[in-house]
Amino acid sequence: MTEALVRGLVGVVGASQVLTEADVVAPYAVDWSRRFSGAALAVVRPADTAEVAAVVRACVEARVPVLAQGGNTGLVGGSVPGADGPAPVIVSTRRLTRLDDVDELAGQVTAGAGVVLADLHRHASHAGWEYGVDLAARDSATVGGTIQVETVFSWPGMGQLIYLSVIRRDYPVMEACFLIFAVVVVVANFASDMVYRILDPRVRLT
Repeated sequence: MTEALVRGLVGVVGASQVLTEADVVAPYAVDWSRRFSGAALAVVRPADTAEVAAVVRACVEARVPVLAQGGNTGLVGGSVPGADGPAPVIVSTRRLTRLDDVDELAGQVTAGAGVVLADLHRHASHAGWEYGVDLAARDSATVGGTIQVETVFSWPGMGQLIYLSVIRRDYPVMEACFLIFAVVVVVANFASDMVYRILDPRVRLT
């Protein structure tokens, strides 16, 4: 199945853009901090969205997971395979470097996921605009990677729910959130007391 998938990927992006040798794949499978790493079946580097779609389609048909990767500048292991689970195909966006002219009237520009932040900043500034996202890793971080991070951190959660309820003055939701927090704290304290009793035989229930 793996060999058939690799042949299919080569048919989509070309042999030079499908990496399978361990020493060549290794830099894509280890994050910038060198703390996180995992195994990957291959690294595929599509050149446009049509190739991305074809690569994903081939992996789905082969029931192989896909891991999208930008500049691999993250520090929490989110851009590399995990230590557990099936090895994925890493889809590198580094060749998706399309960068259209800036619409100076609308202040918009179409940029590929593999465009480096520094290049996008220079491109926008030449047209009299500034791109609003800047990082210390601007010379290697890509647009697609930053968008992926922003998307993940914008997923709704308890913190966002409380924030929105305060903004909207939704007092019932605020009360429900605080009640949930209170219950969690009480349960956590009770559990810690029970565990402490097990760990320290000197403690007795009275």
